[in-house]
Amino acid sequence: MTVPKDIKQAVQKQTEVAGDKMKSEEKSQSWIAETVSVVIEHLNKFGACVIDDFLGERKGVRILDEVLDLRKREIFQEGQLASVKAEKSIRSDKITWTDGASPPTPNIKNLINMIDTIVMTANKAPNNGVLSNYNIGSRTKAMVACYPGEGTHYVKHIDNPNKDGRALLLFTISTKTGTLRKMEDV
Repeated sequence: MTVPKDIKQAVQKQTEVAGDKMKSEEKSQSWIAETVSVVIEHLNKFGACVIDDFLGERKGVRILDEVLDLRKREIFQEGQLASVKAEKSIRSDKITWTDGASPPTPNIKNLINMIDTIVMTANKAPNNGVLSNYNIGSRTKAMVACYPGEGTHYVKHIDNPNKDGRALLLFTISTKTGTLRKMEDV
């Protein structure tokens, strides 16, 4: 894939700010530029972006191990909708909020930093289509949801009925290889 020069320059500027250490600096910038280009293209074309094998098996397993450790330490609580406890038929997941520092989860923190770099770079890139409608300057802590079996399952629902400014919703599914899905919040 050919990455436009303006996206490459935006990535270089953003990775310098983020202190990116995912891979070698040049390889990392190239990977981020390609990912940003795909995100922008897919959000404009489909309103969503799915990137399979986003993390790779090793990183995916490390994040999954941290989620399972949080579960073992009973950090999770019942999933909720719009600050109200939800019925099990709507939300049967267990959730916790983290920034990767508290509780300490370095692999989740690296994932959050990587996603921040991609989102901020895409948001500031010239010719970024639908993302130009948003001035993304911050994010909430990351919600980690766990579906521990016993009939638990994901059901499509609206987390943000008040339209409080959320611009993007991101899913990262850690099964081993991970999938990143970005979509505009409806």
